[in-house]
Amino acid sequence: MSQATALYIVAAIMLLLIPIVPKMVALRVRVLRFVRLRGLADWHERHIVGISLGIRIVLGALAALCVYLGATVG
Repeated sequence: MSQATALYIVAAIMLLLIPIVPKMVALRVRVLRFVRLRGLADWHERHIVGISLGIRIVLGALAALCVYLGATVG
């Protein structure tokens, strides 16, 4: 497997993760409540839209970077 192929696979995985980000953040809230970090869980719950949007933007940017690097390397 070439380096370009690996970068394309990583980019595809990141793009597949974008739609499930809100579910991952909700799972994080449940885990924080389970380990009794109620204040942090409440903060995450209040700001779930912003956190999800931020993570989606980061994943999209990293996926675009991987595609760009894959195109220039291979």
